[in-house]
Amino acid sequence: MKTTHKFKSLNGCKLSFKGYTLKDAKDSLKRIVNNPKEWFIVKKKVKNVDLFEYWEMQPKKLAKIVEKYLCQDVKNGGLTYQDCANFLKDVEKIGYTFEYGLDSEPYGLKKIQ
Repeated sequence: MKTTHKFKSLNGCKLSFKGYTLKDAKDSLKRIVNNPKEWFIVKKKVKNVDLFEYWEMQPKKLAKIVEKYLCQDVKNGGLTYQDCANFLKDVEKIGYTFEYGLDSEPYGLKKIQ
């Protein structure tokens, strides 16, 4: 998803990348600054962003649930349809939702409006 990504350094400098994907913006940041580890993304509220793709925007509670099911996915060679149903119930409890199909592949993780 192309959008504007804003970064801020520990000393207050700011950079903005308009029309970039997050990965491309991070790659560009690495090329133009001396120490990219001193920079962090300025999180802004963006509607309809898939938090599976933009995982760094996940709140800690949500990230913990996602990690639990991702580990289960890797360990078992994929999620079952029932795993996805349980996963969805867990994220709905904290105000998030996603969709999944018959292939048991979750997508579209977002905050419930």
